[in-house]
Amino acid sequence: MQTRAWQDAAIGWALSQSGHRLIQAPPGTGKSYVGYMIAARWLAASPRNRVFWAAPSIALCEQAQARAWRYVGTPAFLCRAALRAPLGARFVVTTHQSAIRYLSAARPTDLLIFDEAHHANQHALANFSTCARHTQCLGLSASPWSPGCEWAFPQRWVYPLTQALADGVLVPPRLYESVPRDSVPYTLHFLDSVREARMAAQRSGALSFVQADPVSSLSPWLKGRIHNLYVCGRLGEGYDVPPCARVVIHRETKSPIWIYQALGRALRRHESKPHGEAYGIHGSTADALWCALLLADARQSTLCAIGRSEHSTEQSPTLT
Repeated sequence: MQTRAWQDAAIGWALSQSGHRLIQAPPGTGKSYVGYMIAARWLAASPRNRVFWAAPSIALCEQAQARAWRYVGTPAFLCRAALRAPLGARFVVTTHQSAIRYLSAARPTDLLIFDEAHHANQHALANFSTCARHTQCLGLSASPWSPGCEWAFPQRWVYPLTQALADGVLVPPRLYESVPRDSVPYTLHFLDSVREARMAAQRSGALSFVQADPVSSLSPWLKGRIHNLYVCGRLGEGYDVPPCARVVIHRETKSPIWIYQALGRALRRHESKPHGEAYGIHGSTADALWCALLLADARQSTLCAIGRSEHSTEQSPTLT
């Protein structure tokens, strides 16, 4: 994989800093790759150095371990439940909740990479303290706007959404208030609950992906045989399905973080799509998205008090 200019700049910045720092970049721009490259250079700097990679779920840990083998240059070990890394392991992947066990014996030369770093905040004090207690910590997030996240990561490097669009790294969004009238492959529907996702899939002869469903069950959707996939929390962050060009929001939300992560599923660059589509953008969901689009270009997380009326049509994507 060829490193993009923004990724080179972010890698250089992260390695030149010390303490707690964070890289903010939109979904689908290659933040994880940046993390792997930083880990590789950190490990190459000294044989004593180690890296602990923490992700919010087992599925994302498995994904990180599989990809790390390609980029880090050292074996990547996954730790969960009874599965433990050997004592000599230099790259360890674990969940946010389990990371504290390894940091209790960590050295000042060890680097903690906290993926989806918006989970380290005042509402998740265990995650917050995990980051705070270690000397060297790098956060990765598209949306580090949760309360207290700026305290956990006071140094921040931002790749703005507008720059990612200008660079052609992402496709531009098209936003619609209604639900779509046609059906296209790789459509992702977000609902309020596991029960609603399963019922909606059953009614329409589609597929749901909830709770402990294995990733292998996504195969009919990923191959385009089934167009519509219904989820509630899963696939909202961290998963990369570039052909997905449409998300449909069937739930009201006031969270800029959640709606931005959901929209991001449709903005990944792919030869088959000139733009990404988001349906169901109205009411509080639209307010949250306008806030997210402002924050995605800001270096401080203090803009959410800005109301919807303050956004001109020239500044915001078209709402149809």
